[in-house]
Amino acid sequence: SEIRRAIRDNYRACRRELTCRGVTMRSDTFAFQQIVHRSLGRFDMSLQEGVAAFPACECAAAEAALGDAQWRPLLSRLLGDDYKINFTGALQSRPGAVEQKPHMDGVAQRPPWANTDEPPTLHA
Repeated sequence: SEIRRAIRDNYRACRRELTCRGVTMRSDTFAFQQIVHRSLGRFDMSLQEGVAAFPACECAAAEAALGDAQWRPLLSRLLGDDYKINFTGALQSRPGAVEQKPHMDGVAQRPPWANTDEPPTLHA
């Protein structure tokens, strides 16, 4: 599907950028706006327009998939029909990934070891 392709292409773009910077995805700890290494083998990727190399919102299937999502009626009942999705992302778990610690999701979230208010960007 287009969404899977966007996730795969973003992961590959991040991997290329990290490799160019000398970052080893398997072992190094890092946080960028596009991708955060949460735990061994587990990565949070932003699919937001203006952040991701291949934003999910550019996928024609993305809105259709969200529109048909089984959880949308539940959100409407809990939050009202005017709720908004604040960000789009994907969790990439590689074979052998370890369990990640609890954390808050969000656009500018960063691990506690990060020393800036917002993670740097991978793409210039």
